[in-house]
Parts: sequence; structure tokens; C-alpha cells
Amino acid sequence: MKKSWKRFLAVAAILVLTLCVLSGCSDNTQAKIDEAVKTATDTLTKEKDEALKAAQEAADTVKAELEGQVTDLTEKLAAAEESTKTAVEAAVQEKDEALKAAQEAADTTKAELEGQVTDLTEKLAAAEESAKAAAEAAVKEKDEALKAAQEAADAVKTELEGKVADLTKQVEDVTSAAAKSADEALKTAQEAAEAAKTELEGKVDELTKKLEEAEAAAKTAAEAAAAEKAELEAQVKDLTEKLTAAEEAAKAPAEEKAEEPAAEEKAEEPAAEEKAEEPAAEAPAAMSHADYIAAELDSEVCVETYVQATQSWWDEKITVYAQSEDGAYFIYNMACSEEDAAKLVPGTKIRVKGFKSEWAGEVEITDAAFEILEGDPFIAEPEDITALLGKDELKDHQNEKVLFKGLTVAAQDDGEAINYKNATEKTDDIYVRFTNADGEVFNFCVEFYLTGKDTDSYKAVEGLQVGDVVDVEGFLYWYEGPNTHITGVTKAE
Repeated sequence: MKKSWKRFLAVAAILVLTLCVLSGCSDNTQAKIDEAVKTATDTLTKEKDEALKAAQEAADTVKAELEGQVTDLTEKLAAAEESTKTAVEAAVQEKDEALKAAQEAADTTKAELEGQVTDLTEKLAAAEESAKAAAEAAVKEKDEALKAAQEAADAVKTELEGKVADLTKQVEDVTSAAAKSADEALKTAQEAAEAAKTELEGKVDELTKKLEEAEAAAKTAAEAAAAEKAELEAQVKDLTEKLTAAEEAAKAPAEEKAEEPAAEEKAEEPAAEEKAEEPAAEAPAAMSHADYIAAELDSEVCVETYVQATQSWWDEKITVYAQSEDGAYFIYNMACSEEDAAKLVPGTKIRVKGFKSEWAGEVEITDAAFEILEGDPFIAEPEDITALLGKDELKDHQNEKVLFKGLTVAAQDDGEAINYKNATEKTDDIYVRFTNADGEVFNFCVEFYLTGKDTDSYKAVEGLQVGDVVDVEGFLYWYEGPNTHITGVTKAE
């Protein structure tokens, strides 16, 4: 700006000198000089204004640029703050998600462990069922049943040990996974794992104890089977001796007959043609119930009767409650395919061959085989024999479908109305006591394999209270005395 003024003054000075020379410094020179100065001043003022305007515009441009830069910096700062905030929130969210994932992992593991415990409990129940069946079979089926019970117990024990090892490894895996999460999640997961481990160890101890009890029961059954085997061997020996004596007795008449004249012997024999015409031997006729009652124990028997109910089919065997017009039968573990078991519905007529046996007072048919016969179905009506409770005549109705009226629920030894055979799980058979009008106490039973937990009979007995007066229907089973297998309970009228 200063250089422009200097150039302008120089030009003005030259112009003034030029005018002086040209005018010869006349009178009007001053006027011209004044005019020139005025012109120069006006020009200078105009140029100054223009310069100021240009400077102002430049300043405005710089200001605008600076304001734009400030705005840009402000926006970038806001964006940086927003990015930082987002990063912080993401970090917090990631931490929360990690904690949540760790918690979910711990919860999932706990659920899996609980599922494993439930599975072990169910398998224990199955093991106890197997042990029960093995124990009963050991008494009935001698050495083979004992072997099966031992194999079942060993298999269950091996499986439980494997499950315990698997669960222990899972607990270790859960602890390792939880260690990689946030501190709070680690602490929570460890506490959950420890709690689950403690609970599992308690369950394992309980299951181990029950398995030992099952093995002890199997051992007891084995000892009972061994004792029974010894008794049976003694009976076989006795029968063998009796058979030998009978053969000796039969031999003497045969020798006497050999000494008779040949003519007489020949006269007594039928002609060859007559022998050829004899019909083929037929199957032995079925006994009446009276003949069955009169038959010796351990003798072979054959009866025709009608199915009234069955226990659950198992291991190619089925137990049948049967009754005809003249009496009833309990057929224990009869050989039967699963397909044929489905055909043994109430009312079906069957022919049964087996051996008459007795166990704890219960007279039954064992080692039996059967065939289904054609004929109209027969379903027995329960007979009211309330008046026979406590009398010797009661046993004459063993295994029949019977009815007892007006019985009162009596307390068990622990004061409860009922007891379960499996007291822990409250399943299996139910034991209940009733008193008659004379105050005598009698044991009744809900046989789980006859009327299971989902049946109306089972639920009705579960709902009994001490002092309830009821009518009871069932099959007159015997175990060290009457022990009716209940099929129905109703409030007495």
C-alpha cells in the first residue's frame, strides 16, 4: 500500500514540473498545480478506499476461512468425542455381554449337571427295579436268576462310574471356561460350579449307597436261592429214593407174572389188529379246581381257566391272575412272547401246564406254558367275603377277585396312612393297613406291576387318610397271611 502512494506522489511531482515547463510558470500555473494536486489527492483517496476495501475483503475471506476451519475442527472434535463415547459404550457392552455369556454358560452347565443327576436317578430306579426282579427271580429260578442279577448290578455300577467320570470332567471344563470371562463372571461361574459339584457329589454318594444296598439285596437273594437249591436237592434226593423203592415194588409183580403159563398170558393180550385200531394218546385232561387244590406241591398240573388281569410283561414272561367258575389261580412268570402277552386280555380262555408251588403261603403255578383256547369270555364278579377276615376259611378263596366292605384305614408304624416300597422316590408298591369291625388289622398292597402309578387305583390309595372308611376290591394274594392286591378303593356308603 505504501509503495502505491510513493509511486503516485512521484507521478504527481513530475506532472507538476511538466506543467511548469509547458506553461512557463505563468499566473495560471498555481491554479493548474492546485488542480493537479486535487486530482492526485482524489486519486489517492480513491485508491486508498479501494485498498481498504480490498484489505477488508481479504480480511473477511481469511475470517471466513478461519471460521470454516473452526467449524471443521469443532465437527471433527464432536466426531472424535462421539467415536470415543461409542468405543466406551461398545467396551462396556462387550464386557456386559461377556459377563452375560459367562453366566449363561454357567447356567447351561448347571442345567446339564442337573439333567445328568436326573438321568442317574432314573437309572438308579431302573437298577433297583432290576435288582427287585432279579431278587424275586433268584428265589424262583435258582442260579440263572442270581447270575443275571449280578450282571445287571455290575453293568449299572460300571455305567454309574462312567457317568461320574464324565460329570467330573464337565465340572473341570466349566471351571476352565469361566476363568476366561470377566472377574465377576469368573467368581459367579466358580461358585455355581462348586455348588453343582457339591450337589453332584452328594447325589453320587447317595446313588453309591443305594447301589450297595441293591447289591446287598442281590446277595441276600443269592443266599436264599442257595438255601432253596439245597432244599430242592434234598427233595430231589428224597423223590429219587421213593422212585427207586416204587420201581422195586413194581418189579416183584412183573416177575410173578413172568412165571404164569404162556397160554394165559397170550389169552390176555389183544390181537394185533385190535392194537392197531387203538387211537393215539391224547393230552391229559384239564383238572378241576378241586383236583388242583388236592394235588401235591411240586407236582405237574394242567388247568383251563380265564384271564382276569396280568402284571407287566417282562423278559419273555408274564404273571397272570386267572379265575374260573370253580376257583382261581395265580400263574407266576409264565413263559410268553410280547406279542402273545397283548392277547391275554381279561376274559380270555387259556390252557396252562406247569407245576404247583408254594411261596410264603401263596399257592401258585410256576414254570408254566400256555395256549389260548376258543370259547366265550368269562370275567368274575368280586365276591364280598368281609365276614371271613380273620378266619381260616378265608384261604379257601385265595387268588379270587374279592370285595371287603367297611374297612377302616389304620396307621403304619410311622403314623402315616400308607408306606411306599421305594420311600425315597415314592414309587413302586404301596403298603396300607385296614381294620375290620372287630378291630383286627390286615395288610393290603398296591402291586405296582398290576396297577401302576398312573392308574386310578394307585392314585386313590395315595389319597387315603388314617380313619377313612372304604370298600376295597382286589385279588386275594397271600404273603405270610392275606395280602390282597388292591384293584379298587371307594368310600364306604
